[in-house]
Amino acid sequence: EDIAFRIEHLADATADLQRLFVEHNYPDALTRMGTMTLRGEGTRKDIPAGIGLLQRAVKNGGAWAKQELGLCYERGQGVPRDIRKAYELVAQARAEGWRYATRDYNRLRRKTEQAEQQQTR
Repeated sequence: EDIAFRIEHLADATADLQRLFVEHNYPDALTRMGTMTLRGEGTRKDIPAGIGLLQRAVKNGGAWAKQELGLCYERGQGVPRDIRKAYELVAQARAEGWRYATRDYNRLRRKTEQAEQQQTR
């Protein structure tokens, strides 16, 4: 068999498996599909659909999804811009052991503290 044929079938099988995991609310699969849909990677870009997938992943316990959704709140991408909400979601992801959230957590903590200081003036 030709290698291109094998690669094509492997890609099809991987896509089928990804869809199956999404259908069963597997958080990492939902997060992967959500981020891909937000960016238009391998699918058409659809921000509301991407946010919906991330929200489903959060409801199913996805720490990675909490970080990604938090970043959407920070940017105001598909949701209202809300630094406090962004910080809360990223803090939850970090507390749940999602190690990649630490840098975003530190940045958002500083932004949240600055916003609170400005409000008390």
